[in-house]
Amino acid sequence: LASPLDMVTRFFSAAAALFVAWPTLLASAVVSPPQLPVERACGENEASRGCVGARRGPRGWWAQVHDKVFYPPPTSMLELSHDISDYYYAVGHPSALTDDLRAHRVAGAGLYHIFHLPGGASTLRLPSEGGRRAAFSPLTQLRAGTVLGDFPLYSAAVNYTNPLGPSQRELEQTMVAEVTPALFGETLRDITSIGAGGVATRSWENAEASKAAVDHLQNQFLAFGLSSCVDKFVHAGKQVANVIAMIPGTASAHEALWMLAHYDSRPFQGPAPGAEDNGSGVTAMLIAAKLAAANGVQPAKDIMFAAVGGEEAGLLGSKQLVPELQRGVPGFRQQLASGPPQKFEECQHASGSFLQRQEKRVGFNSAIVFDEVGWASPKRAKRTVNFETFDTPKTSAIMQHLAHANVDHNGAEMALEHSNNPFGSDHMPFLNNDEAAVLIINSDDSDYPFYHKSGDTFEQVDLDYGVRVTRMALAGMLRFASFDATTMVA
Repeated sequence: LASPLDMVTRFFSAAAALFVAWPTLLASAVVSPPQLPVERACGENEASRGCVGARRGPRGWWAQVHDKVFYPPPTSMLELSHDISDYYYAVGHPSALTDDLRAHRVAGAGLYHIFHLPGGASTLRLPSEGGRRAAFSPLTQLRAGTVLGDFPLYSAAVNYTNPLGPSQRELEQTMVAEVTPALFGETLRDITSIGAGGVATRSWENAEASKAAVDHLQNQFLAFGLSSCVDKFVHAGKQVANVIAMIPGTASAHEALWMLAHYDSRPFQGPAPGAEDNGSGVTAMLIAAKLAAANGVQPAKDIMFAAVGGEEAGLLGSKQLVPELQRGVPGFRQQLASGPPQKFEECQHASGSFLQRQEKRVGFNSAIVFDEVGWASPKRAKRTVNFETFDTPKTSAIMQHLAHANVDHNGAEMALEHSNNPFGSDHMPFLNNDEAAVLIINSDDSDYPFYHKSGDTFEQVDLDYGVRVTRMALAGMLRFASFDATTMVA
């Protein structure tokens, strides 16, 4: 038998442990709200035993997320509303859920999350401009019969008209043929070799490595015969830089198509070769610039090539860039279009900014954004790429050019899907400022096993996949940039 002293010691030890654990237990209680009733949905060839076949019944409305069917709460559950208009969903990685978000999350599966918001969508603030695992799409009100699952396949429209003339189409064929695994691999290997002190990294927290990345990008543009400038700014005491080059368009409206990829990598400390994220995207952008310059492309729109910094710290580069673009025609446009090719240490300033201060110009900038375009998901029967954006006439035009370019140059080798719940990459500052932008990203990007790890090396990248994405994007770029806003038909 334990002595009285032992019993007292055990009592106080247990009390101390409870005291330490109490905040965690309390938090758990706060962030675990009641959940909507759920049943498993039957598969296509599955008997309706232990699952829901017709997804309906006497319970009222229903909504399906992957293989789960959710229903209104029973009348005894007073904490949750029976009105479906009080429920909203968003798309994002579960790791982005904060305690506040968990306190409102009442259903979901995978990347889909259903929130109970009887006060309306404005009562819950979702992070929208972080990275892929730190942000969510905007809230969408749930509707009866909603089915959320794998993103739907995206098809090329039958009534599409290629805007290029015969000679331009021949040029497109020539340029696409020059995108090879050897070119993609050589360009990517150079990017993943950038670093400092013998460590491969492009972390925005490493000033020496960041400077090496900027130098490499400017040297690449110069080798292509393009001038480039560096837009520098400071965030949290650290310098961030965007590297910008241009092929000037012939249209007087100075409408621009941005081919954009972030060059910084993670982890923030230690080796961060960032091959898939986002050396693959930078590679696609650089190849598009190289071949457009080498083949003397003369577009109607300005084609802007941008490698932006600080994406991994919260889309810093693109958030700095987009609002400035809307203040007027870029001051660096003339800087980059004049004289022999050269490296400018800074983008030209005008009236207190590197951009000319004019009226706010909305709708003159569009973007094709590359982020993680080198990994083919093993879940898919064929290589699949995701177009992520809001559905608008202009983004639909961009996607249709890309989709038909994919058919023309990849045939049936690469499938397309589309999510209209965008989040977590450099397309968001464009979309949030009413500019058209389409993110090209490999499907199932949340499943990439080396995301933000030192193991994200050159060997993890599927070069053939990267080549097919680059061919599609290059041809889509030529088609969309071949006409200006005054002649565009969505």
